[in-house]
Amino acid sequence: MPQAKVLDYLEQTKAVLARADGAPRFSEEVALSILHDLRYNAEAALAALRHCVAWMQPPPSPADAPTKPPGRAAAANSVLWLQRLREHQRRVAWSDGEKEALDAGITEYGKELASVYRAQTVLQEKSLPQLIEMYYVAGWRHQSP
Repeated sequence: MPQAKVLDYLEQTKAVLARADGAPRFSEEVALSILHDLRYNAEAALAALRHCVAWMQPPPSPADAPTKPPGRAAAANSVLWLQRLREHQRRVAWSDGEKEALDAGITEYGKELASVYRAQTVLQEKSLPQLIEMYYVAGWRHQSP
């Protein structure tokens, strides 16, 4: 698949998610993995995403209901989007207690995240890669400029 088509697919994916109320944030990783799983069929991936987003919205009024239901493939593939977007959203969400434990661990052990991971029982519920991602996303005040 040419790079221009992949970039167009990613832009369309962003647009679909941006228009939806309460839809998960765009994830390039998720979008590309879905595209790969659907054998680089961007139309099928976007149809499935549109169905997934419609499914997450409140039911439309009868006047606004789509005249043509999605195909069976779009309905089936929408589950891929739903599962992966929810997993991605879960992966990037941390509780206040986890953030406090990260702050306390960094204050005590410095930026040696393996030591923080071993010492903080709250953080041991996460995998070490998740802790590293948490540090880069939520531990911004400890990072060098």
